[in-house]
Amino acid sequence: MSYAIINCEGNGCLLLGPFILEDGFFKSNVVVRSDWYEARASFYVSKERLEELLLNLEKISNGSISEAIFINEDGSFEIDFYIDHLGKARIAGVLIESMMDSSALSYELYSDSQSITEFYKQMKTNLSQ
Repeated sequence: MSYAIINCEGNGCLLLGPFILEDGFFKSNVVVRSDWYEARASFYVSKERLEELLLNLEKISNGSISEAIFINEDGSFEIDFYIDHLGKARIAGVLIESMMDSSALSYELYSDSQSITEFYKQMKTNLSQ
């Protein structure tokens, strides 16, 4: 079982994985880390949503789009990838540990387009295993 990682500025990172198939959905973990916080949560996502994410990450990697937004089915995990014209990447979103809990973490991390491309390749490899 492998993870997909985006290394970000300020010792930050976003980590997804491993993806485990349960009852028709993939269960995964997400870790969002910056220089001043770390948050962890589990989430479920359909195969179709993951395929859509991979397609959008591929389009970002080849430069045909500059932004991709992913939200899992129950809304507990959202991530927005944006690449500016200089190749700087902004990774932002919301992480909710439990839909029964009103606490949520809004996060914003910065990296580069190459890190997004590597993340896409890691995700594609991990999901094909």
